[in-house]
Amino acid sequence: CVGSVLAKLEGRVAFEELLARLPGLRRHPEQPAVWYPFLISRAYTRFPIAWDREPAT
Repeated sequence: CVGSVLAKLEGRVAFEELLARLPGLRRHPEQPAVWYPFLISRAYTRFPIAWDREPAT
């Protein structure tokens, strides 16, 4: 797909901005992420997150 590289870049930029604006956002420590098995690329079907309003120091 011609736009796949752009889509990946947009996703990365959006995720970096989200992390910068919500510093307490993190992967949930007790719930596993679930991968969707696909031949060409990988994707999550489930990616649990947790958010601490006051980030740990």
